[in-house]
Amino acid sequence: MKDNPMNKLVTKMMFLVAILLFATDVMAQVPQGFNFQAVARDANGELITNTELGVRVSVIQGAEDGTAVYTEVQNPTTSGVGSFQIVIGEGTSEDNFSGINWASDNYYVKLEIDPAGGDAYEELGTTRLLSVPYALVARDVVNGSSSGGTAIYGSIGFSNANGDTLARMYVENIGDTASRGMVHVSDDLGRSSNIYPGYMALSSPEGSYSTTLSPNNLYFRNNTFETPAPPAWYGTLRGDGFTQLLDFNDTGVYEGGILTGFWPGQPTIMMEDGSETPLVILEGQKHEDRNIGVLTLRGTDGSEFSI
Repeated sequence: MKDNPMNKLVTKMMFLVAILLFATDVMAQVPQGFNFQAVARDANGELITNTELGVRVSVIQGAEDGTAVYTEVQNPTTSGVGSFQIVIGEGTSEDNFSGINWASDNYYVKLEIDPAGGDAYEELGTTRLLSVPYALVARDVVNGSSSGGTAIYGSIGFSNANGDTLARMYVENIGDTASRGMVHVSDDLGRSSNIYPGYMALSSPEGSYSTTLSPNNLYFRNNTFETPAPPAWYGTLRGDGFTQLLDFNDTGVYEGGILTGFWPGQPTIMMEDGSETPLVILEGQKHEDRNIGVLTLRGTDGSEFSI
């Protein structure tokens, strides 16, 4: 038991999503864990430094008060600034971490700590795990899992060959059928629009592009062919199962100034990192006679995960 009440921790947690992206052997050696980092403080807010802690972590399915599908204990030592890092999945546990179906539901992490390094744990709170390593989700894909409730979000920029920003796009898929595939577009002049079936366009002095979401496809066209090269995608896209999917400049997916559109069941947006294998695909699909978009994540080994 803890003798010093000053060691009662106050929660100050931050998640570090495991950097397990796009490894060529992602399925050959699926990592069974992901990084977690937190900062330990006492009741006065003072950092607890260079101290071995007792930590118990539970992965909870569905809701904060849901069922714990995995629990483990570890004994990390805090740094000189009070931080500690563990790999959830590598602690002592009687549960099966590899049996968690990350693609099937929302998951939460409950953190409990004993500052004395024992097992008299104090609960610090439960936080939704917004992202899990892509490789773990990719493993579920191979096992035949699917999901209709995961989320994808982030910002994508669209620029010309000179690096001028023509517009920014915010992509959101909150998981319910009616909202799938929504793309919000804005530019530096404050103009914005959600892309729905129909036509909309934005322009700038350096170039312009138009977007069309027809019943079956979404495509982006460069309207200013005088530029030395087609416009480029750049930015960051995050979601359940991956992080920082796009993070590059002055390169992108294009062919003759057109981001391509195909027929139903074929890719209508393909985002790449310079390799030949698309990392994101946006497809047109019908659901109950309603046209929606489906985002598909594709691993370098060819595994896919649609949301």
